[in-house]
Amino acid sequence: MPRVNVYLPDDLHNEVKAARIEVSAVCQSALREAVAVKEQGVGVQLEALQAAVRLRRTTPQGRWDIGAIDGTRWARETAEVKELQTIDQITVRELDCADDEEPFFEVQWDALGGGASFIELRSEFTTLGEWLVNKGHAEIDGEDKTFTVDADAYLQGFVEAAQTVWHELKPLVEEDEAVLRRRIGLLQRMERNMLAHGQLTDNAAAAEPGHVAESEPKNT
Repeated sequence: MPRVNVYLPDDLHNEVKAARIEVSAVCQSALREAVAVKEQGVGVQLEALQAAVRLRRTTPQGRWDIGAIDGTRWARETAEVKELQTIDQITVRELDCADDEEPFFEVQWDALGGGASFIELRSEFTTLGEWLVNKGHAEIDGEDKTFTVDADAYLQGFVEAAQTVWHELKPLVEEDEAVLRRRIGLLQRMERNMLAHGQLTDNAAAAEPGHVAESEPKNT
């Protein structure tokens, strides 16, 4: 059993000694109580933080953040070029409203003009409708199975993030595939060399902005 030194003031030491109190037993009991209180405090704080995260996701900013994460993933992992070209024509903007009103949004199509409170995902989108339904952010309307996405902060974040990814990738997509594969091979060799010399951990490699996985990306 480990030994721990406990320091007492002279007067307390004399009183404890006179009362013949078993210091070790009292200290163990007090420390167990202190640990329990500490753990309970951590648990309460953890619950509060988790509740705050959940509640934040119900705010416009929280929904925008979730949409931006999803838009980035869809654009990088699943989308087709024609879908990203179509997304690039969309603007989702928040309309002016009174302070005591819920924010509302309008979808504008640069090519067509006008606006709407939702997007109907028809033939322009091959993967997006099903992807959003699986995420719980779109509904299937009518017998024609049209996917409908309401205009809100989530959609605004999704569209803006997908557009950012498209603007980043478009010049690369227009490159010759042989050139792209040579660049991928070069980066992979550099990455393996850095790993071999301990300059880059596996986790750090995966987090690098230019990291290219050797395996095929998984569809969401």
